[in-house]
Amino acid sequence: MKLFILAPPQLIITLLLLFTLRPVFANSDLTELFISDCNITGNYSFYSYLLFSQQPVLNHHTRALAQVEYLLRKIHKLKQRYTKNKIAPQQQHGFYIPVSFLPQSWVMQPTEDDYHPAARWILHNYDYQCSQKLLAEFPRLKHRGPYLLSSYRKLRQKTPWRLPVLTQDLSTTTLNESVFWLDGFFKKSWQPRHWGTTDILQLYEQMLTLLFQKHSQQKAASNPAAMSMHVAPVTPIDAKTHYPVNNHLTTVINPYREKLTIQLKRKRPIAK
Repeated sequence: MKLFILAPPQLIITLLLLFTLRPVFANSDLTELFISDCNITGNYSFYSYLLFSQQPVLNHHTRALAQVEYLLRKIHKLKQRYTKNKIAPQQQHGFYIPVSFLPQSWVMQPTEDDYHPAARWILHNYDYQCSQKLLAEFPRLKHRGPYLLSSYRKLRQKTPWRLPVLTQDLSTTTLNESVFWLDGFFKKSWQPRHWGTTDILQLYEQMLTLLFQKHSQQKAASNPAAMSMHVAPVTPIDAKTHYPVNNHLTTVINPYREKLTIQLKRKRPIAK
């Protein structure tokens, strides 16, 4: 067996080639999740942001901590899937959390089954000023949060049109409800694709229908006689021609239609 020893110049050239020619697929850790100084970097096909308008306290803090912990778990597994399947960032669903400063490695690389310390660090070092700037362009979002805002363009990116943004309000959802909600959101948005207006409108309709059906099942389980008299079928919507309207809302009130909305981002922030 022959051993080849590279001279220092050859070794340097080899290392440079290995570095520059490595695949440009995202890491499976959470390094690119955190943004500081509200500087949104990276290029994805779909962007989502975890935003709070105010610091959660007391019971709100306990619920927010559990929600952030579960969200971190889902994001980490999603990044691992993208890395395993060598999905280019331009086809990925990217997530952002604004923080006051970039965290240490133990936050960006949590152990497989323990995301609680990282979630605590996020809430303790969250950049509420940046979050409020991003939320300022959506005046209908008046709760404490957390919110998930999603679109196929960066929120701070200038566009010649008013950008449609999917807004999800988890401010008052229970932990079990949040788990079901986030599971559904990830299942319907992780697939590699090039997102556009049609895709985000279809996602909105799918999520609203999913949550409504879950609500109907729970109501039916608690009062089957009453629900059998009122539930109407869901009518499919052609998202290519118009914004979706749920026809079944005329017979049964969907409690999620205020929590899950499509809003058009203002071209400019509200003047203060």
